[in-house]
Amino acid sequence: MLVTRPRSDSVKTVAILLALLTAASAAAAPPRQPTSPDDALCRIQFKSAVAGRPAADIAAPCWRIGPIALGMREAAVEQRIGRPVATTDRSTTMPGPHRVFHATLHAFSAMPDAPVQNGRARLRLTKLLYDDGTLVAIDTAPGARIDGFACPVGATSSATANNVEIDARTGPLLRFATVEAGDPLASLGRVFGKPPLGNRSRDWFTYLPVPIGVAVDPDRAAILGFTIATDDQALTSAALPIVHLQRDAACSLIAIQFALR
Repeated sequence: MLVTRPRSDSVKTVAILLALLTAASAAAAPPRQPTSPDDALCRIQFKSAVAGRPAADIAAPCWRIGPIALGMREAAVEQRIGRPVATTDRSTTMPGPHRVFHATLHAFSAMPDAPVQNGRARLRLTKLLYDDGTLVAIDTAPGARIDGFACPVGATSSATANNVEIDARTGPLLRFATVEAGDPLASLGRVFGKPPLGNRSRDWFTYLPVPIGVAVDPDRAAILGFTIATDDQALTSAALPIVHLQRDAACSLIAIQFALR
């Protein structure tokens, strides 16, 4: 029987093709970033605080979401995530010392060129609170009021009525303590050790007195975003984002303006 060996250049070609296919497969489904030693330490400290130890025992670098952390100055925050789309000052109404928070609203678009394309917008809103210029609360899924003039009779459809998504999975502020927006609510147990307390509508959960809140889609039991703060007063301080929709004569969405109240 005659056995022929492939030419060396053919072997090289096959090897190169296999390498390219392997790289393409890895790029198509990038793995989640591995847990760093700092993440592991933070997870232990958060779990201990939820179990009853003082929240003050949690290391300051653990109180971070994406590239920003509580305690940063406002200018440093803007260097990392950009300038806000709206600002306001809000006085506290809860019991405790009177404080005036400076609230800012950031909007991260899933659209590469403009926030509104083809009459639709996919955004992630984030509300930040500052006390004397220092970041004291991060809310990555704040409730918002969407305003826009009524469409003419017969022009309204499901496409025009639901063309703005304000909690899209986009932007740099999606991950807190190894849990990500989009993860199931049950995944909180592996980080914090016990389930959080939920409100009546089951769309907001909290670990108070540890100042951590979680916004949830109750229909899917999926995490929408997180709120972390230096204390419960900052965690629950209200500043409502307003999303003003601008439409053309055919009622198609053309632009968005933002405000805080």
